[in-house]
Formats: sequence, C-alpha cells, structure tokens
Amino acid sequence: MGCHDGYVEAGLSEPGQLAALEQYLDLTRFIDYMILQIWAANSDWPHNNVNAVRRREPGAGFMFFTWDAEHTLEDMNDNRLSLGINIGPGRIFTRLLANSEFKIRFGDRVHRHFFNEGALTPANLIPLFEASAAAVERAVIAESARWGTYYLETFTADDFRETFYLAPSIQPDFIAYTRDLHWQNEYDRLRQHYLPNRTSVVLNQFRHPTQGLYPTTAAPVFSPHGSTFTSSLPVDLTAAEGVIYYTLDGTDPRVPGTGAPAASALAISGSTQLIVTDTTLLRARVLHHGQWSALNEVLFRANPLIPHPLAEADFAFTEWSPLAPAGTYPEHMIFAQTSTNDPNLSAAMDGFWVLPYNLSSRARINGLGADGISFINTGNAQDMPGSGFLGAATLALDTTAVTQAWVRWTGGTVTPNDRIYGLRLQYRVGMSGPFSDVHDVNGQPVEYIRHSTAGHSAVIGPVALPADALNQPYIELRWRYYHISGTSGPRAQLRLDDISVFTIPSTAEGTFAHWVHSHFTDPEAAQNPAISGPFADPSGTGFPNLLRYALNLAPNDPPHSQLPRLEQVPGTLQLSFPFNPALQDITYIVQGSSNLHDWNLVVFDSNEHPFPQPSQGRITILIDTSNSQTPPPRFFRLAIQFNETPHNTTR
Repeated sequence: MGCHDGYVEAGLSEPGQLAALEQYLDLTRFIDYMILQIWAANSDWPHNNVNAVRRREPGAGFMFFTWDAEHTLEDMNDNRLSLGINIGPGRIFTRLLANSEFKIRFGDRVHRHFFNEGALTPANLIPLFEASAAAVERAVIAESARWGTYYLETFTADDFRETFYLAPSIQPDFIAYTRDLHWQNEYDRLRQHYLPNRTSVVLNQFRHPTQGLYPTTAAPVFSPHGSTFTSSLPVDLTAAEGVIYYTLDGTDPRVPGTGAPAASALAISGSTQLIVTDTTLLRARVLHHGQWSALNEVLFRANPLIPHPLAEADFAFTEWSPLAPAGTYPEHMIFAQTSTNDPNLSAAMDGFWVLPYNLSSRARINGLGADGISFINTGNAQDMPGSGFLGAATLALDTTAVTQAWVRWTGGTVTPNDRIYGLRLQYRVGMSGPFSDVHDVNGQPVEYIRHSTAGHSAVIGPVALPADALNQPYIELRWRYYHISGTSGPRAQLRLDDISVFTIPSTAEGTFAHWVHSHFTDPEAAQNPAISGPFADPSGTGFPNLLRYALNLAPNDPPHSQLPRLEQVPGTLQLSFPFNPALQDITYIVQGSSNLHDWNLVVFDSNEHPFPQPSQGRITILIDTSNSQTPPPRFFRLAIQFNETPHNTTR
C-alpha cells in the first residue's frame, strides 16, 4: 500500500478520509485481522510477518492475512494494545483510532466474534482446538524425535548465546522436548486456562476508556439467538438499560456518520417479544445516555422443508431437471451453500441455492435429469445476487413410529479434476445444531470420494439410520460436498442420485428384519447394525448376515453346505444354490465375468426371470456356454441384492 500511505498520514479522523481509505483497504477484513492479532497477542508483528493482497478488480481493497504467527497464545493477560503497534498495519490502526465511526465498526466486529458462539468465543474455539490437536497428536512423536533435541545437538552454551544475542550471564536450559511432557503441558495450559479466559480479558482491554474500542453500553440480547423454524417463532429482545432500536429489513438501526436512529428503526424500552414468520435478518442496538451499543444481528431462517413421513411410505429421489425453476427443490429436500470456497467439513452452510440448475461455469449445482444432481466449486461464485459456493443436499424426514430404517444412494464422479472432494452423509435431530456423521458397520463415515475416472459411480449402502434418528418428528439427512485435498487446479464435480430411505416391517415374515428378530433375541444386539445389520459378520466367517438370510443359514451355522455349486454337464454349465421364493426383500442374481473384474453379464435375476421349482431348498440355473459375448465369461457368482421395498418373488 506504499503509494497510498498519504491517505494514512494525512489523518483519518474525518468521515471523508475514512471513505477515501476504503478505496484501497477492505476495512471490515482489516478490523477482523487486527482483532485476531490483538487477541492472540502476536509479539512478532506488526514490524514483521505482514502480508496483504488485493484482487485486481476496480474497488477491491487490500486484505491482510495472518502469517508466521508462532509468537502467539503465550500469556493470557498480554495486552498488545499497550505495547505500541504504530508500524505497518498497526500504523493504519493507530491513525484510525481518531475516527469515531471506525470505533463503532470495530466494536460491532468485536461483538460478532466475542459473543453468541462467535469465532473467538470459548464455545467455538475449544472444540476446534481439540480437533486440531487430536489430528496431530501422534505426529508430534515423530516431530519430537526429529527436533526435540535440536538445541542439545547443535549448540554449545556460548554458541547459543551468540546466535540469539543473549547476555553472557544467561545460562541456556538445554532439554529434550517430548510430546507426553512438554507438548501435553502446553495443550493443557491452552485448553484449561488460555482459551476459556482469553476472550474476556481482551474484551476488557477493548472496553477500557483509554481505547474505547468496545462500548460500555451493553448490546441487546435475542432469545433465541438465531434459529430455523417452520411456521412462526417468538423472539425475545431485552436490554439491561436504555432504548432498543431494531430493524427487520437488514439495515443498521443507527445512521452511520450522524449517529441518529435510522428512519426504519423501531424503538422499545426494556424488552419485547417479536413473532417472526419469515426469513428475517434482525439487527438491533441499544442507545443509552447518548452512547450506542455494539450491533447485535442474527438471521432467523424460515425452514421450507416439510418432513417426509417415513412410517407412511419410503422416500425416493431419482431425478432433477436442469430446467427446474431457480429457487425450487425436490420434495422434502433443499440445497445449501456456503460463503467459504473449498469448504471443509466444519465450514458453515449459510444460505440456500436459489439460482438456475443449467449454468455452465463458476460454482454451481446442475440438474442432470435421470442422473440426479451435481456439485462443483470453482474459484468464483456466480456473478448473480444470492450466489455462493457448494454445498449440501438436505432431506427432512419424520421418523415417528419407525424403529428401523436404511438409506441407500449413488455417488458419482462427473469430472475428476485436480482438487479432491467428497460427499459425506450426515444427520441431525431437529432443525438446528451441528450435524453428525452417519457411520457404516465398521464405524467409518459413509461417503463417496472423487474417483480418478470420469463417469465412475458407486451405490452406497444400505446403511442403517442411527438409533437416535428413529422415532423423531423431525430429522435431517445431509449429503455434504466438501474439499479434501489439493490447493491448485479445478475442483472435482460430483453427482448425487437415487436416494432411497426405507423401512422394513419388523414382524413381517419373509423379510430380513424378521430373520433378525428370530435369531438375535438380545434387544441390544437386534438394534445394533454392527451385530445384526445386513452387512455385519458377527461370527467372523466372511459370511455377512444378508448372505446367511438368503442362503437359509442361522448366524453361527457353518456355511459350507449352503454354498453355490457350479458343475459342467454336456453342452452347458449348471449352477445350483439355496433359493427361497418367499423372501420379499432380496433378489438373487447370477452374474458372469471373463476377468473377475467386470461382472456385466446377468445370467439370472429372480426379480426378472422365471425360475424352477426349488428342490430340497435349492434351484439349478442352466448357463448357455455358447453365449456370443466376447470374451466369453469364465467365472460365475451369486450376488444377493438387498431391496428397499419388499416384493413378491413367487411366479
């Protein structure tokens, strides 16, 4: 910003000077940057480690980024404001302190990040810190082995003092650093002391009269502070003192510059209750003895989702047209977006996709007709109002009276590209709160990850819905499109299709659920998909429950007598296997292959082809060896397909 330093040195106390500076500086991001440096008490800054960039677009301001910030998070009571930061970006900040409008805007950002589960509240910081520490905990052992004895092996005491400009009287404390002692002690210090308390310490530093960066007048309180609702929602507004001014149209209740109440602002004293009936951005301040509080704002989102009653019928999503009108969604579903590019699993979904489904560039959701929908992020969101990055598909369900349910879906790679993305299945009970991963029988998250081959697809599931998602008036399933790896090049375009959520009557004969009920008499085992699910193998024989059910085996029966048998007779092959036409929720399929990799030839499908009368519980299928397929099949197998809807196979 060197060529524009004149704006800073000329003074920034007047409104016009602040407006002139904003031609070159993204002021909101600059405030956030300063809050973070001060909160972390970065002692190797602002005289060092300063990076700023801007987009090459008219009106785009410079944005500062944190870099090389290891000298942070040290003393919980550090006051970076008192140490002098009148250099680099600190010089801009110091000059801006003479501008009263800047202080208002600074206080507004402090409130956003320090209250209501904002970015720097303990409720937000601690889980992020714990997750980050858990991700590197084992790797720290290797780091300790490499660097833990660096000083011991590299320096003598004299060398150390000379290298780091230390006084001759200082005796270096050379020790071997280990994870279990030094890293763990630092983790405990940050987790138990620094993170729970640092935000309140810095808030008082901002609030101190010598700084005036956060007003002493308390901001109004909303209860609830943001929510998703179906029809209407009562919201309480309260203030300890002064008059509350609030707006429902997204404008600031205070007029910038003049400090007068806005014409659109409504005024109340004490407290009131609003009834919110539509998606509403509520913004409010308190005016007390001529001082405005910080701005409190929150979005109340009307939920357009009506849950599908799963006890009445199974759910299916099979197609979405590229010509579907913008702002419409499949029944019981909605598509979410985020303001974060290359979002990871923790990035917040902060809006809905409201644009067309036939766009051909930039970040977008495309309707693929019978192939469902696809997600792709690019470097830019659409140049349209309401645009964002992707994203998620959310399905609402009413699982009242449902004791078992399964979900199956297809994930696919439209275009692999360089940056790897995934589609992960998650759920939550209710309309708000965090989502949790759905796990398979091995305890792994259920997801599809970008494949290196364009056009690849895979059927995922059936996977049992978690127990706490059953018998609930409202749950949400979410397929989260998220960034896994890669920092350059285009992103993977993934598709989502053929979603089915289904139940099987727990007492109906001829169903897998009835087999479970008959063989797993322990209620806990019967409800645990890792034990009694179709793909669980509690006996450890390599025969999951679904195969045992199809081949008329109990959970602990030896499987050898019930295996398929392939025999050669003159002119043909014949395959015999156990077959029960009364089983309503599976299909027996005989497949052929020439290479044990591609099983494209369907020799027999019990749901499509006639079958002979079983003899002693088995049927025999004749295989025509004169098949014209090239190369001819040399291998055959019996596949069991688990169907979401029971059907009658008797013919």
